[in-house]
Amino acid sequence: MKILICNERFLFRFGVDRVLLILAKGLTEHGHTVTLMGNRFDHAVARQFSARVIEAPAGADDYLNLNEFTQAWLAETWLRHFNEETSPDIVLVGGWPFFKSMPYFRKKGARVVFLDCGAVPLEGYTGGALLAQQKVRELRKQYLTSATCITAISDFIAKSQSKVDSQGAVPVRTVLLGADHMEMTVWPAETTTSSTLRLGTAP
Repeated sequence: MKILICNERFLFRFGVDRVLLILAKGLTEHGHTVTLMGNRFDHAVARQFSARVIEAPAGADDYLNLNEFTQAWLAETWLRHFNEETSPDIVLVGGWPFFKSMPYFRKKGARVVFLDCGAVPLEGYTGGALLAQQKVRELRKQYLTSATCITAISDFIAKSQSKVDSQGAVPVRTVLLGADHMEMTVWPAETTTSSTLRLGTAP
């Protein structure tokens, strides 16, 4: 099966980045063809777990418009990346900036799975950061109905956000995150480009 995984970043970090890379690793090991698409990568790590890495431009416009920019870029460049034989069967969307692209992926014949890690509480955010989080909430309500399936990482997120934002129109399943990922050597130090601090060494 051909699987496209989309997220803003695939970097040396925990959170959604790590979850998606572990998923890519597992899917590849099970014989699927995995392509990663995003704005920023630790390329040495990403290429270990995917057949292709597609770097989507971040755009010169306001960051708040990145979902709109990405959807327009996809529509313009789709045939540069995929043809009838390589077009993805499934697109796994991690969120920003691919919310608005979900209906486009469906139009291209792919099933769309949204990995729901939840929108963060707005308390404590101000200025541009607050506007970005408010935009995330708007996009969720507008586009989660375009998913084929939503996988929430907890029952709480499934009940309080996934089912609410998808208006009951999309199947929602809870898939809890495993605890064994800490033992994986997903981030070998010699292959990462991000800055790290090591215990006992100066920054």
